[in-house]
Parts: sequence; C-alpha cells; structure tokens
Amino acid sequence: MKRFVYIKPVRHVQIGHVYEHLYYYRLVQAFREQGLFAYVDYSIDARTYYDGYVYLEVFLYNSRAQRVADLIKTIHITPDEDHINGALLQIMAEKHANIATIDDKVLLDTLQEYDISPWLPLEDLSVESFKPTRKTHRGLSFSNRSTRQFATMTQRIQLDTSSVSLDRNIAKALFIVVANTLRQNLQDAIAESSFCYSVDDTFTMKRGALVDINTYRIDKRQATELTTEAETAQEFITEVEKYNLIQSIVDFLGSASIDKHLSMPSEQEVMDKVGIVVGEKGWHAISTRQDIQQLLRHTTIEFRLGKMKQTIRFSTLLTDTNAKPL
Repeated sequence: MKRFVYIKPVRHVQIGHVYEHLYYYRLVQAFREQGLFAYVDYSIDARTYYDGYVYLEVFLYNSRAQRVADLIKTIHITPDEDHINGALLQIMAEKHANIATIDDKVLLDTLQEYDISPWLPLEDLSVESFKPTRKTHRGLSFSNRSTRQFATMTQRIQLDTSSVSLDRNIAKALFIVVANTLRQNLQDAIAESSFCYSVDDTFTMKRGALVDINTYRIDKRQATELTTEAETAQEFITEVEKYNLIQSIVDFLGSASIDKHLSMPSEQEVMDKVGIVVGEKGWHAISTRQDIQQLLRHTTIEFRLGKMKQTIRFSTLLTDTNAKPL
C-alpha cells in the first residue's frame, strides 16, 4: 500500500471548493477507467480549507492501483458548463447554501488557473515553503438557506440472509465488505449523476436481513422525485462484471494484513455492526468468489425519495454463474 498527500494553494476558497469537486470526480472516473474500485483498490480524501488550499490524500492498496499513481498528478478537470453546475449543486447541498453572486468568466478563468497549477507533494513542503497567496472573494459567493429547502434521499443495500446458505457469521462478515464496496462506489456515482451530497451512512441488522443505508441531501429545486438513480446503479453493476469487482474483493481480503494501515476491514466496524470478531486469518479463509457471488445474488439496492421507491436486484443483472464466471 502507498499513501500520497498533495497540497494545492487556492486564492479563492469557494472556487477552490468547486475545483476540489471537479478534480475528485475526474480522478474517480480515471481510476474506474483502469478497472479500480473504491474501498478494495483505493481511497480518496479531498478537502478545501479556508486557510487557502486544497488537501488531497490518496491510498493505493495494491500493485494494480500503484501502477497508475501518476494519474493523481496528471489528470485535468472538465470545466464545462454541465460539470461546473453539477459541482455547484453538490456544494449547495453540502453547505445548505445558495449562490449569492457568480461571475462565470472569473469562475472559469480561476478554475483553469487551478487546473494547470501543480500539486505540491507534502514531503517537499517545509514550514516556509507553503505560503497561501492573498485571498479574493470576487467571482463566487454563497449565502445560507433553510434546511427545509433540501430533501433526503436514501439508498438501501440489503442482503436477504434467509436465502443465503453460508454460515451465519461468514455471511455477516462478508456483507460488511460487500456493502462497503458497493456503497462507497455508488456514493460517488449517485452524487455525480444526481448532483446530491452524501451526508451519512448507517447499518441495521434485523430478522432475515442486513441493511446498509446511505443518506443523500438534494436541493428540492434539483429533484423532488427519483430520476436516474436506478439507471446509475444498473450501470455500476455492469461495471462490476466488466472490471471483475468480485476478484478485487477476493484479492483485498486474501491479502488482509493487520500490520498495514487500511489494508483490511476495520475490526471495530465489524464488531459494532454485526457483533463478531474477524482477524487477518479469518479474512484469508473466507475470501472466496463463490461466497461473494452468492451474497450479491441475494442483494438488492433500493432508492427512496418522498413517496417514490426504485429497487434493483443483482440476481436479475449479473451473468449466470454457470454460464460465465464473474
């Protein structure tokens, strides 16, 4: 596993925040084009600080991901109208905000300025070497809005445990990993396509089911009913097969190591959610394609917004196991 940390100075913090969103989703797209998935291959943490910089931390967990590490420094954002408007809607949902002032030319020019400025590796920065430039507020500002002007959309990833033939504890442990993988990748896909913001995730265990729930905040001016969420989830399931996500999960668990940061599922999370303890040897023992396939075939993804509900079943979209390995 390798960790990369970069800093990029920004003189306009709000436009820097827009750049952060545009860059983050472009990097996710670039990683996906290489067949990489969040949670099992990489993790990204991007933040904008009012002190005048964007902070970027990327963990690459395996050799496949590390081979494309240069993407972090070489990709460029897509500063067209649709992508910029999408990022602005995400930020408004994130901050419970409205756009107070905007100058399209200043916004675009500043984004292009940030796009060509280099990322500064953290290891090269001394106390004196990073001095944020004089800040400006010209070109974009936000104002607060009432929370009532935003809606909540939920995404439920659910396993029907009554239909699974696995040992009960193995099913619980594996579902934590499967659900985390699905949720973290869907969070990015749904936020980008629906222009919403992921605010919380919870987990419930009830008779016959394990449920991973993610909550998104969305501007009511953007959507009051479900639109493309099911389509986005179905496209993701297609990518599950195309890029062999199941094998990525198998490899991730098969190489689990307590000595390496973030290179195995959190034992505290597993204990908190399903009340069992799984160690390094346990993950190695249960990381099989057949068991993960079985879990997915009994897993559904459900979206809810207002009175609307959409459900996607993996069993109807994944290739027949007997016909073609996933």
